[in-house]
Amino acid sequence: MQSAFVLLLRSLIERRFNGVDRQFIIATKPKSVPAATAYLSQVLRDAKPKPPPMDSLAAWADALELYGDERQNFMDLAAVAHLPAEVQPRFVGMIRKLKAAESQLDAINSRLDALERQGKRVAEND
Repeated sequence: MQSAFVLLLRSLIERRFNGVDRQFIIATKPKSVPAATAYLSQVLRDAKPKPPPMDSLAAWADALELYGDERQNFMDLAAVAHLPAEVQPRFVGMIRKLKAAESQLDAINSRLDALERQGKRVAEND
């Protein structure tokens, strides 16, 4: 079974580079295109994949044009890919729950801000 990181990386390469791994590698500007291509194939392989290279992740995220939450999710899943396969689903689940809680908190804060603005308008009209 592929890790959440591999599934995400495959979808991002498909979206940004029409699934052409070599174009992705060239966009990361590695010192050695052949070596980087070989490593990527080991990361993406189905049987015993290598974890992503943490020292190259920023370049990978830049090449994939990831920013904000999408970039953070990419980095988080890359870090989880370094854990034993047996525990990865648990940590991916924790990341998803955290993101859902953050979204709920953002919605609550937006609602509170709107209520506060509404309260100020009512007070000004009194």
